[in-house]
Amino acid sequence: MITSGSFPIVAEWLFVTIAILVPIASLVALRTEQKRIAGGSFRKPITAVFFAELWLWLIAVIFAGFFLSLFFGFYIFVNAHGHATGNESVPYRSLILVFGSEAILVFAGWLLHRFMKHLMC
Repeated sequence: MITSGSFPIVAEWLFVTIAILVPIASLVALRTEQKRIAGGSFRKPITAVFFAELWLWLIAVIFAGFFLSLFFGFYIFVNAHGHATGNESVPYRSLILVFGSEAILVFAGWLLHRFMKHLMC
């Protein structure tokens, strides 16, 4: 169970994991698509497409990370001034907001990959 003390740590580690694994999964999927399109030869380079996708992904991660850190700053401030001990349960609205925004970040990575994949054709 996530308590108010462990909630920011769990959410930040999940955010970092998403920020790292989505581009890796996209690279693997682009290489698979490259093999399918070019028939095994590497005549369709994916370097430019992947770097463009990586830059756009970095922009999305910085944008989402800014709002996530802003939310956690307010969350920790309110808990500290409310004399919370860290063992309280997290309000479901906070869970939905944070984990929902991280799910939207994964969806944005999927949409970005899909758009870049169509540029390869």
